[in-house]
Amino acid sequence: GDNGELIASQTIGAISGPATCTAANRACKDSDLPGPGFPGASVNDSRAAWPLGQQPTNLQCWPRKENGFPASCWAETAMVLEDSELGWPGRCDGMMKITNLAANESCQSRCFGSPLCAVWAIENASSGDGSLTCWQSIFGSECYDPSSGVQVPPGTFFRSQRIMHGSFRVLMSAADMHIKKLTKVFGVKHHPEPKAGAKACRMVCLSVLLCQYWQYSTSYGCHVEDGKNATVAYPLVYDDVNLANGTYEATTFKFGEYIQHTCEPGPRQPLPFDPPGGPSKLITAQTFDRPIGQPAALPVVNNKRAFPMWASTLITVTILAVLSVMAAAVYMTILDADKKGMKGMRGAEDIPYFMRRPGVAFPVGPSSRVSSFDSQSHLMSSHQGAHQSRTAHLTHHAPATTLGGTSWVTTGRTSPWAARLMDSRRMARRGTQPARRGISSCSMRIKATEARQRRFSDDFVAPSHLGHGPYLL
Repeated sequence: GDNGELIASQTIGAISGPATCTAANRACKDSDLPGPGFPGASVNDSRAAWPLGQQPTNLQCWPRKENGFPASCWAETAMVLEDSELGWPGRCDGMMKITNLAANESCQSRCFGSPLCAVWAIENASSGDGSLTCWQSIFGSECYDPSSGVQVPPGTFFRSQRIMHGSFRVLMSAADMHIKKLTKVFGVKHHPEPKAGAKACRMVCLSVLLCQYWQYSTSYGCHVEDGKNATVAYPLVYDDVNLANGTYEATTFKFGEYIQHTCEPGPRQPLPFDPPGGPSKLITAQTFDRPIGQPAALPVVNNKRAFPMWASTLITVTILAVLSVMAAAVYMTILDADKKGMKGMRGAEDIPYFMRRPGVAFPVGPSSRVSSFDSQSHLMSSHQGAHQSRTAHLTHHAPATTLGGTSWVTTGRTSPWAARLMDSRRMARRGTQPARRGISSCSMRIKATEARQRRFSDDFVAPSHLGHGPYLL
């Protein structure tokens, strides 16, 4: 306000805040959850989506030491998430050797008492004398690949655990979005079942005190927040730079959560130490295995968004309709092709369109003359180029005429080139020219036949004994 004073500290690691703190931080209550507008399209939109007008900061609900570093949670110091005694490989990358254990400390107890310790392991192969070596990590990656991390030769001793300090609450589902600047900790190779991969990914983030976001992609594997490598944007905003949705990568992140590490007050819980002489199967009672769900104590909901039933029904009906139309189109095409085919023609209605010229007579019923006409008509068209374009579709038929035991039907008016052919056939019958000399003989006597063609009527039908039919009138 107007009376506010700004005091700059000269001490590295100094913290600031209100002079007096309330008994309970309102930002740590279950009621302080974001509305549907988070993340927003802008910084102001994202802030307005929270009841207190601000997205919580990292470790806002975790106790601190005087120097600002995280303190141990007095009530819930540690809880075992994964254990090599229960099948977890535990050979993580990024482990650091611990050499300053006190006489009354074990590798396990040191990790339980250090809030930033996420994974611990002991083995007796690297020392050379059979003594145990302690390894710890604040992160731990690729822990499911037996070939990575601490190598354990056959016949040697190895033990490891992943633990969580304090408790947590889920602030928001992070599925179907792509939070940038997360660190990949393992792929999909060792988790063919997506739900199992998501469960393992969640436990990695729960064990890392500085981790707020975890996402599991069915294509790219597990990604969690690791402040040592990159810093996730604050507040979270849909700007396609730090956060995106609708992209291919975003659609592969089927599981994910935005969580807040908490240290709930209450009676002190006993630590899950191994009993003297080695680990005990009693550890299974402390193994953390809560289902992935929604914030607070709401019913568990799968992060996968169910596809609407009405949309599935609409897509199915549309596909069936399209298939029916395609089948009908194919069937009609086959019928149309059968009607236009030359095989099995029973009359003039089955004659292909390119044969339907004025004055053409076709026999009705099965006959080899159709193929004979086909060869003659093509030859005729090559010599009579002036008449090649005179193609007309058959619109009506004249009554059939029976001559020589064969029924004939004419398609209309006699064309000049048809009359010339008939004149050639007539002269062949009279002996004035060799028979079956074809179009060449006809074309040589065009002038001689022009006068004769007027004597033939339009309805003349050639007798069947003059040779191969059909004949052009």
